[in-house]
Amino acid sequence: MRPGKVLAAMLAALLFAAAPLAHADDVPAAAMPDAGTAGKQMTPGQRDQAQKRLQKWQSLSPEEQARVQERYEKFKQLSPEEQQRLREAYHKYRDLPPEQQQQLRERWRDMSPEQREQAKERWRNLTPEQRERAKERWRNATPEERQKMRERREQHT
Repeated sequence: MRPGKVLAAMLAALLFAAAPLAHADDVPAAAMPDAGTAGKQMTPGQRDQAQKRLQKWQSLSPEEQARVQERYEKFKQLSPEEQQRLREAYHKYRDLPPEQQQQLRERWRDMSPEQREQAKERWRNLTPEQRERAKERWRNATPEERQKMRERREQHT
């Protein structure tokens, strides 16, 4: 793969898939297809971010790079609305305190692939109003109440 293509793939993958989703607004979308053009269109701050991401990309194993690339390909297949929803979710996640981020990562990691798919499917089937009510109940719940919610959910899976 040409260096420009590698940089473009790396930027795209890291922007939209790496942790767990992108800093999509860090690099102009128009800059993504051609890394040479991207470098010219980026501000110095964006170039610094891109350089850091390139270094991170290069530190990944080939398996990790393939996984990131696969996630990015899946992301590209989503509708623009779904891509935007995921970007917003990522930004909310990024704004959480590190302890909460860690708890979410551990919870997700402890789920089986089937449980993860069931959770995603249940969420997709909720109306926007139901999602908001669920988020509000979760935000207002004590740790004990959250644990009970988890237990009830696990009983239904």
